Amino acid sequence: MIRDVSADATARDRFMREARTIAKVRSPHVAQVHNFGFHEEHAYLVMEYLAGETLDARLERTGTLPVEQVARICTHIAKALQKAHDAGIIHRDIKPANVFLVDYGDEEIAKVVDFGIVKATDGAPVSSQMNTLTQTGSLLGTAYYMSPEQIQDSGNVGHQADL
Repeated sequence: MIRDVSADATARDRFMREARTIAKVRSPHVAQVHNFGFHEEHAYLVMEYLAGETLDARLERTGTLPVEQVARICTHIAKALQKAHDAGIIHRDIKPANVFLVDYGDEEIAKVVDFGIVKATDGAPVSSQMNTLTQTGSLLGTAYYMSPEQIQDSGNVGHQADL
């Protein structure tokens, strides 16, 4: 994280919340966190290297995808969300820009990325700062991809909002 952003307590708390949250979800369909913390005044996050492109970039480049490819990508996203939901985490911002298509040579795997606006479902906040980070009345996420219940009350959504 750049120094100016690291100096902001709210931004730092959001960053650390996202790192802790992602680290809890172990799945081949979620970008994996290897390490995170602070070095001097800088927050850092060490994640697996992903070679490929976002689903958003793929759609922009190719247009409509074959049904077999869509089914595979959706299956991978569903597996990622199942692991997140099992860990008590709602992503709240599933969209093509947050799905990364990783090329492993003989196969392509879709991975869910960007857990920056997650919500805990077990009643315990993902971090001690969670309630101050998500202000009541603020709209978090990308409106075109939000479920109606998230638009109406983004702080009170269940895992169905991801689906």
